[in-house]
Amino acid sequence: MATPQLPVTVARLSTSVTIRLIPMDMLSAAALANPASLLQSIQGTHIGAVESFAETNNRPAAIRFEMNSDAPGVVQEETPNQVEARTITLERVVLYASDVLDIFSIQNGDVVYQNTAFALIKTEVAPLAANVPTRITIYQGCWFTSNPKLYAVKSDLKIIQSVNITYAERTVVSV
Repeated sequence: MATPQLPVTVARLSTSVTIRLIPMDMLSAAALANPASLLQSIQGTHIGAVESFAETNNRPAAIRFEMNSDAPGVVQEETPNQVEARTITLERVVLYASDVLDIFSIQNGDVVYQNTAFALIKTEVAPLAANVPTRITIYQGCWFTSNPKLYAVKSDLKIIQSVNITYAERTVVSV
């Protein structure tokens, strides 16, 4: 499923990324074991008009310092804490046909009406000459946490939705 229009480069290109939606009930263990079949089942559900995609996956560390010594304040050890909320920020142009929450069939464009989690599938396709497999990232247990629509007539005429999504689990596979 390579995209032949991509230039041959070692850099990952944003044009090689496709973001799709899939209901959580389609993510069985068998589907996760065979990502190629998973891609075939969701080919027609592109989110579309995405201008930016940002993933945040933080795990802060607690630092233990040396006390009462010749070099007080020197870091002796760092121990990782629990993972903070893992989030995705998705900026999408609002189309006349739909906004982001319409794509996810959420009533009235209000996050309060989301009653089931969904999954996002991000597919990164490398140019054919790169000889790199397609990389699929599956974000499971996704919930919208905000849904602002922003526009500024002075700078841009597009209306952009910058939605925040939290997710529970992330799986990366190569096909």
